[in-house]
Amino acid sequence: MDQIFESHFGGNQSSNGGEADAYCPKCRADTSHIILESYGDEMRRVQCAVCGDVHAYKKPRGAEEEAEPVSVSRRKALKKLGWRQGVETYDRAHAVRYSPKARLEIHQLVVHPSFGVGFVAEVLGDNKAELVFRDDVTRVLVHGRGTTDEELAGESIEAEELQNLLKLELGPSPEELAAERERRQAEEDAEKRRIAEEKRLEAERARAEEAARREAERAAREAERERKRQEKETARREREAERERARAEKEAAREAARKAKEEERQRKQAEREAQIAERKAEQDRKRSEREAEKAKKAAEREREREARREAIEAEREKKAQERAAEQERRLQERDRERERKEKEREKLKLEREKERQRLAAQREKEKLKAQKAREAEQARKLKEKEKLRAQREKEKLKAQREKEKLKAQREKDKLKAQKARAAEQARKLKEKAKKQKARETEGARKPKDKKKVAKKASKPAAKAKPAKSKSSAKPAKKTAKKVTKKAAKKPATRAKTAAKPKSKTQATSKRAAGKKATKSTTAKAKKKSTKAKAAAKTKTKTAKSAAKKRPKAKR
Repeated sequence: MDQIFESHFGGNQSSNGGEADAYCPKCRADTSHIILESYGDEMRRVQCAVCGDVHAYKKPRGAEEEAEPVSVSRRKALKKLGWRQGVETYDRAHAVRYSPKARLEIHQLVVHPSFGVGFVAEVLGDNKAELVFRDDVTRVLVHGRGTTDEELAGESIEAEELQNLLKLELGPSPEELAAERERRQAEEDAEKRRIAEEKRLEAERARAEEAARREAERAAREAERERKRQEKETARREREAERERARAEKEAAREAARKAKEEERQRKQAEREAQIAERKAEQDRKRSEREAEKAKKAAEREREREARREAIEAEREKKAQERAAEQERRLQERDRERERKEKEREKLKLEREKERQRLAAQREKEKLKAQKAREAEQARKLKEKEKLRAQREKEKLKAQREKEKLKAQREKDKLKAQKARAAEQARKLKEKAKKQKARETEGARKPKDKKKVAKKASKPAAKAKPAKSKSSAKPAKKTAKKVTKKAAKKPATRAKTAAKPKSKTQATSKRAAGKKATKSTTAKAKKKSTKAKAAAKTKTKTAKSAAKKRPKAKR
């Protein structure tokens, strides 16, 4: 149990068990929380007292902050089962160990080496799935990257190992948590009181030491501050002297630079004027050269133009001669082409005539062939019509025979039923006669039985001892007289016609046997009649189905 508590609460770290205000992400508000895990003064895991959600400790956000808006993805996530409900609801027989190569399915339990036991809440695209782990922590992980069937199936988890992992994840029951929380609370309170006393004593000692140390440090700081002030003053004086010296050097350098710039400017002005004069002379020289060059080029162009004009005239005459020769050659070729085309036209005309004759012969053959096919088709149709007519005649005869058979069967069934009814009536008459005879024998037997009863009653009265009183003997005589009177009152005709009487049990057994026999005969007759009716129905059905299947005559 201690191992389970330590694994659930994080090893040997202390658990507070008290209450504190914190922000609940499920309620989206500041609520009262139970402290489940803490390390020193730092709260790590808490449980909301309103909704029971277990999560990491978050500082309260204050009443003035508005609740964070719920996004579409968060709203979808809220509709899904929580981690605890999913682990308790979904099938544990198909749990697998997580691997990027294994293919995951919706609502499948997964054991992750870092996040623990979780389940697949949603299968996304691109071989990704959304998994929910302890405290409803969602993670999007890859899956189905394997190439073989074994890699895609993944490593299955045994039921015992999964049960142990879930025990560690779910932790102990609420009652055990409460008892452990109270025990640890008491231990922590005692430990806190001891630590507080030690801290108070330590703080007093530390305060005294700190006061002495602060006094020594204050004196040292004062001395150090004075030393630094003097160093700063000396440094300031040195900087002032250095600035004065630099200012003088800069002023001298500026004056020297100004003089050098003025000299440089005058030198450049003289150089520019010299360059301008040189450029003017150069431009005059180049202008004269250009004019001479232009005159020379104009004379050359005139000579070239004259030579070109002569060459063009000669070329034009040569082209005129060539055109005349070309025209003559084209006329000759046109005449040759006309003769060749005339020959080809004659040849094509002959070929077309031959093709026309061949097509006419082919059309004649096809007409004869089509006529033969039509005649054969007509003959085949006539044969089919004759065949159908014969088949219909056969079917008519067959249906007629079936009707006659059914009529004969019905007549037989009627005769059988009449015979059964006659037999039944005869049996009933016999039964009535038997019953009448049994009643008559029973009526004749009853007076004799009463006489025997009277004799038996009188015998004990006669054999009685003489010591008894007269009153005891009188009732016996009276009973005997009553019996004889009743016997005398019975009709004499029954006694004359009745035979020797039988016992009541024999008569009742005979009656029961007669009833059973009548019932069996009626049941047999009913069975036969029902069988005959069923056979007649089946025959009519077969005849109707044959008539429906029969092909109709073509109009």
